[in-house]
Amino acid sequence: MSFHFAQRQRLLEYPSDADPATLLADVAPYAVGLEPAEVAAGARYWRVAGIYHLSPAENKGKHAIYVDVVDEQEQRVRDSELRLDWGWEGQQPDQQSTPKRFDKPDHEPATNVDLYLGQKTWICVTGDGLPSDRVVNLHSNHPDEPEPGGNKWNTIGHHSFYVVFQRAVKVAAAEPDTPDTTPEITPEVSTSTNGSQPAPTPEGEQPTPTRPITEPAPGELAPLWTGSVIAPSGLYLRTGPGVGYAPLALLQDGSTLQVLGQSGGWLRVESSLGLGYVAAHYVTRTAQGAQPFAPEDQAVLDAWLRYQDLIVQEAGRLQIDPAVAVAVLLTESGGAAFRDGRLVIRFENHIFYEKWGKQQPDRFQHHFGFNPSQQWTGHQWREDPNRPFRPCHTSQAEEWATFEFARRLDETAAIAAISMGAPQIMGFNHQAIGYATPQSMLQAFQASEAAQIQAMFRFIESKRLVPVLQAGDYREFAAHYNGPGQPDFYAQRIRAFVASFQRSIGTVTDRAVAGRATADIAGDTAGITGRGLHPAFPQPTPAIGSRLPLPTPDKDLAEADPALYEAWRKHIEQGFTNNQTMFEQVLRGFMNPYWTTVWMYRVLFGVGILAFVAAAILAYALRASPGAAFASAGLFGGLSVAAFLSYFLSRPLQALEENLQFITWLGIIYNSYWTRMAYIRKQDTVQAEIDAVTTDTIARLNALIDKHAELRAKRPGLR
Repeated sequence: MSFHFAQRQRLLEYPSDADPATLLADVAPYAVGLEPAEVAAGARYWRVAGIYHLSPAENKGKHAIYVDVVDEQEQRVRDSELRLDWGWEGQQPDQQSTPKRFDKPDHEPATNVDLYLGQKTWICVTGDGLPSDRVVNLHSNHPDEPEPGGNKWNTIGHHSFYVVFQRAVKVAAAEPDTPDTTPEITPEVSTSTNGSQPAPTPEGEQPTPTRPITEPAPGELAPLWTGSVIAPSGLYLRTGPGVGYAPLALLQDGSTLQVLGQSGGWLRVESSLGLGYVAAHYVTRTAQGAQPFAPEDQAVLDAWLRYQDLIVQEAGRLQIDPAVAVAVLLTESGGAAFRDGRLVIRFENHIFYEKWGKQQPDRFQHHFGFNPSQQWTGHQWREDPNRPFRPCHTSQAEEWATFEFARRLDETAAIAAISMGAPQIMGFNHQAIGYATPQSMLQAFQASEAAQIQAMFRFIESKRLVPVLQAGDYREFAAHYNGPGQPDFYAQRIRAFVASFQRSIGTVTDRAVAGRATADIAGDTAGITGRGLHPAFPQPTPAIGSRLPLPTPDKDLAEADPALYEAWRKHIEQGFTNNQTMFEQVLRGFMNPYWTTVWMYRVLFGVGILAFVAAAILAYALRASPGAAFASAGLFGGLSVAAFLSYFLSRPLQALEENLQFITWLGIIYNSYWTRMAYIRKQDTVQAEIDAVTTDTIARLNALIDKHAELRAKRPGLR
């Protein structure tokens, strides 16, 4: 059940102060209601982020309410005390509805409640003392909805809904003259002692999807201009261009800012409190700085600021110029991993034909088309065969519409036919980059930018393209990375972005210090040359609400914070110890029934031999009475045959042996996880590395579980 990944991200794009009519737009035909929680502005509560009615192909005849709960950073909440409270209209005092735990695995919504025909259900979040919005009038008494293929999975009594609750801060209604670039002004800053909760959302803010980014060290880039904060109550400095990003500090009115770039209504700035983003509406220009970057140089700069640490790490491992890695990203996707809150994808009709359409050519041609002589061109599609075709690749919304339709026809083939994320790797390459299935690759790419960047380098490595890039043969690289269709086009784009990198960032001659040193604008004493560098500004102070000290460039954790490193080392050692203890206990628990089963089968084999011998003896002893001899021989002979058939045809020990293999592979996955965790030492990349390790481990566990279920389904009836 994977529909919730894309739908959750889409529903979370609604602004936090969206009115009920907006949140209910998707389910307007189903008369679902929303009762907002009574909560004062600035207080925390559970808001309904959105409600979705499952399509026939997604629902498959079920009747349930699926629910996810996420925090302010759009991550699933794992709180053992949290519950989904639910009930129905007309519920009597003696009719119980036990609150549901949010304890489902990551590849499913966190919990679900069954919908019964004639029952109008309500739901809300409870257990942590916070008020909650309440969704009402959820029921399954809706008309039949056949899917395009003719299947009627949504029928009366068989409709399902998906609801996302998000922990949030109540936003007060904006004043009529509030500009679109809503202020980040707030009279006070509230932070959590454990660093897990961001400060309350200031009045009037419109949140955006949270995506982790990596900022450069102070003093790397020349400011475009100098500005001053105009906000009497202060202005938040954030980790990214949107209110969905956590606050770093509160800048005072009149604070001086060095503006390094702009992203929509947000400015990338350097202040006395560090680097970050602020709302552009509350900064006034006081002095002109360096000349603005050309558009292609600005694109290079944005990609470098976002992915710098991962690129330096992975490019250093493969000895590839980071400029080339940035150029490949920009060539493939413009450097964007997500757009409009969703993973950047491109659905390739001709690949979907290879994976699915060849087996159903008539059905494929009803919905899709492409130019057979140049298969990467002429892509078009339509959901309704009675309507005209429309062109593909006009927008990300169109890509997702095409993909979701194809997914209903064949999910695996559809995912294999999309290129994903910043590196635009095709889904059918999932095994080359370490994912067991296209589904696990898509899940990982949707969860993490870090997983995408690391996958790009793994893909380059798996295709043996490292020497090609080192030699600067971009045409040969493009022919393998993008396919043989347009290698000259892609090669030229890569060359252009490499040149842009050298203009705007500099020529990196020392990968170990790339982007981390500061230098005089006229020199290259740190191994970096080119325009865009200036002497360092004052070092930032620790961010407000920070849980750990700010990263120390080019220092291992053991050197920067020995006490923290020692605690980390002990944690890793304990992880290995726990793994070994668990494996030994499971193995002991497995071996007892294993040997019991072995002896049972030996006894069964012995019974077969004895029955055969008895049949032979009786047949000989009763040879004077043919009827009795035949009956006795038939009885014991039949018992012998039955015993042998039971022994050989039931494939003894198969289930136990498969379970032993499952346990062994589980141990390998766990030990690989802790081994990779043990090699995480850099403070400035720790979060990205942990995200990548965790995502990869979850994908491998899901693949192992799927394989185990597949083998179990193939076992014979007798064990």
